[in-house]
Amino acid sequence: MFTPAVARCPRERVNSTELLKSAYRSAFACAGEVEAKSVAFPSISTFVDGYPGGLAAILAIEALSSAETAVETILLVADSDDMAQM
Repeated sequence: MFTPAVARCPRERVNSTELLKSAYRSAFACAGEVEAKSVAFPSISTFVDGYPGGLAAILAIEALSSAETAVETILLVADSDDMAQM
């Protein structure tokens, strides 16, 4: 049975690579706690905070690919062309 769940990242200005990677890792850990099989991530801090989209995409991929998890499907939602190119 499918049970939807939402994990929210605390609203904090993300202005460093480590902080952005940490936000993705924390949200991913929440997905693991509820035994999610699939997750979708919006681009964190790229619109409101103006974090460079291409760099944010690379950091998201690095953070999520190095995590140990049972999640089978990850969807990263790009909000700009430079993110989509990554």
